[in-house]
Amino acid sequence: RLSPNLILFGEVMTNQIFGPTTKYGGETQPPYSGNVSLQGVGPGVAYYFMPINITISGSLLLHKVSITSDRDDDDSTDLSTVGFAANLMAGKEWWVSRDWGVGLAANVMLGTAKNRALYDEESISDGRNGGFVDARWNSVAVGLLMSATYN
Repeated sequence: RLSPNLILFGEVMTNQIFGPTTKYGGETQPPYSGNVSLQGVGPGVAYYFMPINITISGSLLLHKVSITSDRDDDDSTDLSTVGFAANLMAGKEWWVSRDWGVGLAANVMLGTAKNRALYDEESISDGRNGGFVDARWNSVAVGLLMSATYN
């Protein structure tokens, strides 16, 4: 704690997207028959408005994008290098004991990371770009979640 209402924390997060749609070259592609996972880890800060116990928080994360095929759930492929993301959250907690609070929150995560997995056949044939498509994975995830806090 930095003060009674201001807290530093560490965050590990995963957002799973089932059957995502994508845009490539400005056109929406058919839904993918697998799952895309957004992962991140990093520091954050939260502020509690007391005595109503409403909180806002933000964290800066190292972030990457992975994909899992429906055909092989054990095989995950990293689609991006490690990039950066921000996770913002607002919520309300209720005390269930002297030390524990539970609550509901909404969050939005925005991230970007450089592409690492897609190949462009044309650039492979003429040796440009080492075969990699020069692109970025821009991630947006919105969620509703439950929280538990030990004080």
